[in-house]
Amino acid sequence: MSTEHDKAVLNSILDPTLPLGDVSNFDSLPSEISAIELDGPAESDSPESQRSRELELQAVRTAEEGDQEAALRLLTEAVTLAPQRASPYNNRAQLLRLMHRNNEAMGDAERAVELSEARGLAGRQALCQRAQLHQLAGQQELALDDYRRAAQLGSQFAKTQLVALNPYAALCNRMLSEVMSKLREGEVSGPKT
Repeated sequence: MSTEHDKAVLNSILDPTLPLGDVSNFDSLPSEISAIELDGPAESDSPESQRSRELELQAVRTAEEGDQEAALRLLTEAVTLAPQRASPYNNRAQLLRLMHRNNEAMGDAERAVELSEARGLAGRQALCQRAQLHQLAGQQELALDDYRRAAQLGSQFAKTQLVALNPYAALCNRMLSEVMSKLREGEVSGPKT
């Protein structure tokens, strides 16, 4: 039987990009991408909100099939039907970012953070989305702030990004990865006596 500490050590060996002590549950990794749920404080379970969620799911499938313009139309309809929902703004921001329409994407990411009150799944996703847009704009401090907030909400992606953006941690992780690779390949032996 392994303890949480054992899992943390094993996890840091298997994935040195994660912060030390972070334990991944290998049995149930939550999908943060394109997840649709009740957005929290601002969302109701009205017929408009339900239809908005349906359109959003359809838009995600359409985008995965490669039709970005049709997905954008569906997400815009989802936003129009239930403008109090954060999730369609966030997913539209992601799609716009993928379409290299970053200024529009930032507006939607900002709105998603505002509507979600930076809480729950939609808030976590919106903070990550906004952080990526800040990164693309060369605004590293703003990106780090959003990644920190998303990490506090449990985003594994944000935690990984925080480590990757920390130059000291990145150097240590790279060195650890190289040593682990050499150990696996038998290039490094134990201490000489």
